Amino acid sequence: MVKVGKARFVSKEEVIEVLKRYKTPIIISKVSGKYMEICHTSPRDCVYWNAERRGLKCLKRKLSP
Repeated sequence: MVKVGKARFVSKEEVIEVLKRYKTPIIISKVSGKYMEICHTSPRDCVYWNAERRGLKCLKRKLSP
């Protein structure tokens, strides 16, 4: 995503600050065993949420503390 200009690299501190702002679902993608992407998602538009709605299990949910 960074290579095609759709995302940017950020520091751990920046990520923490951004995540504190959102109360809606967030998807963290893991690629080749490494966490690679954090997405503030809109369930209506998200590929993963739409796949789940159609019965394809692809999201692992973690309850907030």
